Amino acid sequence: MGATCTKDENTCQSPVLKQSTLRVVRSDAQRCAGFAQPGGTDFCLEKVSRIPAGGDSGGPVMSVGAHGKETLLGVFYGSDREKMAGAAEIAQQLAWIHKVTKW
Repeated sequence: MGATCTKDENTCQSPVLKQSTLRVVRSDAQRCAGFAQPGGTDFCLEKVSRIPAGGDSGGPVMSVGAHGKETLLGVFYGSDREKMAGAAEIAQQLAWIHKVTKW
């Protein structure tokens, strides 16, 4: 859902689900500073269209592959509200996610 303004984000949370299109950037790229550490498990994403904002933390980061197959890559944890976002990968938690969601 997330904020739709940059002032007081608590006053402008979207009442409908929105979607961003983002490009994964190598964690050792200079523009990832503050979002991902080289060699770490977090990764950063660059805005293609729209960007996650306040209220989007914990939301899914999905990749869409061939034939529309979706893969969960991670969860959002922050953005600069302009061009970069950070996410935590979830590969280490997949067993727990499957157990809890019975997916």
